[in-house]
Amino acid sequence: MTPGWSIVIPAFNEARRLPSFHTVVAYFEGRDELYEVIVVDDGSTDRTSAIVEARRLAVVKVLRLQRNAGKGAAVRAGMLAARGAYRLFADADGATPIEELKRLEPVLVAGADVVIGSRALVDPGISVTARRHRVAAGRVFNWLVARVGLEGVAEASASTSSSSSGPGPPAVVL
Repeated sequence: MTPGWSIVIPAFNEARRLPSFHTVVAYFEGRDELYEVIVVDDGSTDRTSAIVEARRLAVVKVLRLQRNAGKGAAVRAGMLAARGAYRLFADADGATPIEELKRLEPVLVAGADVVIGSRALVDPGISVTARRHRVAAGRVFNWLVARVGLEGVAEASASTSSSSSGPGPPAVVL
């Protein structure tokens, strides 16, 4: 059967932070629908794959890239391997809690092709506070993006995004 959701987690040397995928599994176990979690090991040299495989969860699989190709390539590989009607990618460090999906899901289900969560946009309902170094790095990145001609982009990199699995590539990652 086709899962309702595919959750793609790109990971490069994330052995210490990767246990956050347990939170994703727990969240979706609480829902009455099929899902899959795809951890894309982007050529890690630590125990990233071994940690995921040791859990032996039927809904979680590891997709290994032979060499480090970068986050964009890892997300793309995971999205192309995903089978879910809806697809989500989230960072391995759990910077954005999986519970934030409830804010993205209604828009996606209503017909949006892509939904992107952004920490840069002001919203009084935001309950997640990013660490200072992440905020600073994001601001520097956004400044650089604006300088190369993408002025209308509020945040070109988000830790959580979702897409529907329509024809063609399931998601575009900047």
